[in-house]
Order: sequence, then structure tokens, then C-alpha cells
Amino acid sequence: MRVLSFSLLAALAALISACAHTSPPPAPHITEVQLEQGPCFGFCPIYTITLKPDLSYDFRPRDYTQIKSRKVGTVRQDQWQAVEDAVREADFFTLPADINPFNRRECPMAPTDMPSAIVTVSRSDGTSHSVTYYYGCGHARMERLIMNLHDGFDYNGLVQAPQK
Repeated sequence: MRVLSFSLLAALAALISACAHTSPPPAPHITEVQLEQGPCFGFCPIYTITLKPDLSYDFRPRDYTQIKSRKVGTVRQDQWQAVEDAVREADFFTLPADINPFNRRECPMAPTDMPSAIVTVSRSDGTSHSVTYYYGCGHARMERLIMNLHDGFDYNGLVQAPQK
């Protein structure tokens, strides 16, 4: 009888622990944000900048930028926070991968000769998402995201070249 009682108690304990609520795993955090600005028919800045939560950046200019060679440095905490906020506010991971003239649903009519951008966000769970964006599409969420990403680094000091 004692063995049976012990077995029932052990089984009951196992059932109760199986029903116990476990906390969900923490939400993945951003490990890297990359903004790549492409050319246009004119003098648009062409560069890639990678920003990380350790406050580091890697700026790689190609043409029409203030800084003409690769520069690595750091941003302030509030700048990195602006990057994270911009990604979250854009609900970035729900955006389609292509917002350009080849995707008529997202870009029904676009003027030509505008620049393009590729934004890639990587997270701690190994997932990443990239959006190729053509500025002529006028997609409000993407344009706001890119403008807000500029707040995440010294845009005027690194990119904004004098007009030719």
C-alpha cells in the first residue's frame, strides 16, 4: 500500500509540474542594423553603414559622401535607442522583402531615377530580414524608418556631402 501511495504521489507531482507555467523565452533583441544606400541618376550618397548594440558602427562610403574612406566609431546610447525604436515603430519584420517597381502591389507607380536602399536587421535568435526599397515608391513606413535610422548615427558628419 505504501508503494502504491508513493507511486500515486509521484505521478501527481509529475502531472502538476507538467502543467506549471514556464516563462516564455525572452524576445530576441537586435544584434545589427545595416543601411545600404544605392545610387540614383545624379549625386545621391552611396554608402553602407552597420550599427550594433555595443554602440559601434562601420561606415563604408562609395560615392557622394562627406567622409571618403571607411570609418569605424561609436554612437551614443540615445542614438542606438533611436535605431531600435525606428525598427520597432516600423514593425520591420512584417514589411515585404521588396518594395520596388517590380512589386506592383507595394509600388504601383514610381518615378524613375530615384535611389534605392536595403535595410537589414539581424536578431539574437539568428533570424534576419532585409527590405529592398526604391524611394520612388513613396512607402511611408520605409521612408520614416530610413529617416529615423539617420538619427542613429552622425548622418550630417558622415554622409551629407555638399551639393555639386
